[in-house]
Amino acid sequence: MKKNASAGKKKSMAFEIFRNTFLVGALVYFVCSAVFIDQLYKYFEQQIFRELETEAELAIQGYRKGGIDFVQGIDIRNRITLIDSGGNVLFDNHADYAEMENHLEREEVSEALKKGKGYSSRYSVTLMKKSLYAAIRMDENTIMRVSCDQHTVGILVFGMSQPLLLLFVIALIISGVIATLLAKQITESINKIDLDNPRDCQVYEELKPFTERIADENYEKSQREEIRHQFTANVSHELKTPLTSISGFAELMK
Repeated sequence: MKKNASAGKKKSMAFEIFRNTFLVGALVYFVCSAVFIDQLYKYFEQQIFRELETEAELAIQGYRKGGIDFVQGIDIRNRITLIDSGGNVLFDNHADYAEMENHLEREEVSEALKKGKGYSSRYSVTLMKKSLYAAIRMDENTIMRVSCDQHTVGILVFGMSQPLLLLFVIALIISGVIATLLAKQITESINKIDLDNPRDCQVYEELKPFTERIADENYEKSQREEIRHQFTANVSHELKTPLTSISGFAELMK
């Protein structure tokens, strides 16, 4: 019973076209939003790395003139760390450097010792933020490192939730309008097909097999009608002669 009931349900092609087009539009929005946020996040990250590099170079200039006293007197929000060639921390303005572990294996420090400059980023899942590091090697192989915290992509998306939601609503409206117009256009082109003369109709290339099938069926139908007409005429003719003779004999007998 359920199978028959479901089979008896009518499906609307216009609704199917609308639904699929609408879903594709929503999917395109989400994909484009994800790509946009990812590229925006990477752009800001590169900007922060450049700013950290600039601050490190300024700190190096001050260190060369005033020594470690100058570094200790710097009052900035970002974190400044002075590291020797062996990875030992000589100074850090955000932590007790005497108790800090060796930094020789840190990515940015290792890269700076090899190439002169090093960059790295490390995530903190618990704090939902990412730390960015820029390190520059000085003449005596001492490393000047400046770092700061950057919010994760999740925080960025949360902060942009209102404009993203507004854009999502606009995208849904546009997708709905386009889906409606497209469904109407396609169904109208199908409804305008002349079933008696389908080959004379201007249709989409995808519908030509359909119109050709209708034309062939119309031709076969006309052939069957012609055969039936000929059969009826022949039977009528064959029956007319003996009936005429019988009628004549009946008249004579009367």
